[in-house]
Amino acid sequence: MAVLMKWLAAQSVKGMTHELFEEPGRTPFLLIEIEGTTPTEKTLFMYGHMDKQPPLLPWEDGLGPYTPVIRDDKLYGRAGADDGYAICGSVASVAALQRAGIPHGRIVITIEGCEESGSFDLPHYINMLKDRIGNVDLVVCLDAGALNYDQLWLTTCLLYTSDAADEEDSVDLGGRRIIKKKKKHKENMNVEKKNEIKYIKQQKKKQTRRDRKNKEN
Repeated sequence: MAVLMKWLAAQSVKGMTHELFEEPGRTPFLLIEIEGTTPTEKTLFMYGHMDKQPPLLPWEDGLGPYTPVIRDDKLYGRAGADDGYAICGSVASVAALQRAGIPHGRIVITIEGCEESGSFDLPHYINMLKDRIGNVDLVVCLDAGALNYDQLWLTTCLLYTSDAADEEDSVDLGGRRIIKKKKKHKENMNVEKKNEIKYIKQQKKKQTRRDRKNKEN
């Protein structure tokens, strides 16, 4: 935590303020607010998390979880992809816009501390800070995957939205309810996988019948 806060304080981003919340019995939560260089009615909301999975050992020779190494233009270290880059990538992207003289609207960045455990504190902090977060127009979730390093990969939806105000495990964001439906999503994925397997088996049976018919002829 101290390393992240020290890095954040050293960044030269115009109009940026930040506050770290550490409530008793809850995981830490970081709120970063950046004033827009161009006035806008709505807010760009960026999300990431600072907690990490335990490192799996051993690593390849010369690499390790606690000693960052740059090799072939890639940074190796614990949670560099999940999700250590989120705070650096979000703030650095705004700094790059400002250096290039590209205008941007108001931006809010949130970095939570319990995503790997199910984000059980996220609804509390989002609802507590909803007035400071403001009316959100776009959510950018800096916690997804990539299939290669040759292009930028975007996942269009990781969360489900609903207008219902009484959904469990939901948070109010810009007048909408954002609900993590991991269990339902997993069930849907299982159904899709079963259908895919069923289709493959059907195609194999058809091919087998065709092969037998060709041999008979």
